[in-house]
Amino acid sequence: TTGANNMAVGKNVIFSAAVGKVCPSQEEAKVASGETILPGYLVTKDSSGEFIAHNVAGVGGDWFVADLDSIGQGDATTALTVGDTVQSFIPVPGDFYNVVVAASQNITQKGLALTSDGDGTVKIATTGTATPDVTLFHADEVINTGGTAQLVRVRVASSSANKASA
Repeated sequence: TTGANNMAVGKNVIFSAAVGKVCPSQEEAKVASGETILPGYLVTKDSSGEFIAHNVAGVGGDWFVADLDSIGQGDATTALTVGDTVQSFIPVPGDFYNVVVAASQNITQKGLALTSDGDGTVKIATTGTATPDVTLFHADEVINTGGTAQLVRVRVASSSANKASA
């Protein structure tokens, strides 16, 4: 089943931890002009302190994971646009999230390295080369996203540079 924005319906949370796990620290900011952010996107802040989709493929830096629009009662397919307030998680290594994985990604095994695709989504990382991608996550499920981006359960591999604000 697909919902708005052609995202697969079925996952209804972004922070995906065991029962009893405390919700991680969050930051909130407005969505910058010209941006559309989906729950599970990698986001970063622009020079005005507003959230934009993480826009550099293969790298880390200051990044967060956008949460659902719980104030507006949005679900996992509800997009946030200019002026909306986004609550975003400050990822901690080992925590689990459902993040938006780009279309045409064939995740063939758990533990596969994932990185930013430069548009808010993540993709399979290039590793084992002279200039490998920064691994942000490890896949926690086997899935082929096919023709549409999908929420995929992942484990955080590396800290965001913004961890000091946690």
